[in-house]
Amino acid sequence: MNMIVLMTAAGAPLAMLGLSTPVAPERNCIFMIHPQITSAVFESREGKIVFPNRPTEYPCRYARTKSGADVAFTNQNGWRFEVRIGRGDEGSWKARLDDDVVGGRAFSAFGDGNRDRGKPRGSAPPTPPDIRVRIRRFSGLCGSPCRDGSQAE
Repeated sequence: MNMIVLMTAAGAPLAMLGLSTPVAPERNCIFMIHPQITSAVFESREGKIVFPNRPTEYPCRYARTKSGADVAFTNQNGWRFEVRIGRGDEGSWKARLDDDVVGGRAFSAFGDGNRDRGKPRGSAPPTPPDIRVRIRRFSGLCGSPCRDGSQAE
């Protein structure tokens, strides 16, 4: 999981949380403005907490759990963020400062990002990085003599 989308409690797009690779217990993360954010959401309470002054890279804790993944970090204004993503790539986020709490929905935009590790998901197994795959779907359309020496019709 390298990208998590954060939304307000009402479901409005707010931010994208980018996580550094490789997947490790200690990673770096940074908030990016979601391309579909509205000015009202940017100026909202959630927007001011998520985007306090300037983009900053935060050290964060990343842990895979039985139910999904947890990400936790503290921003430059002291807000403690906790993001929980379930097995279905959906979850929630919470930011806490003393007794003040704000939160919303979250989802992993690109799944868990571990398609080339462990058990394959879906119908096609992963291709190792050092293997070249050639698709011969259009080999019958050659204009020059084909492999058997005959001309294509």
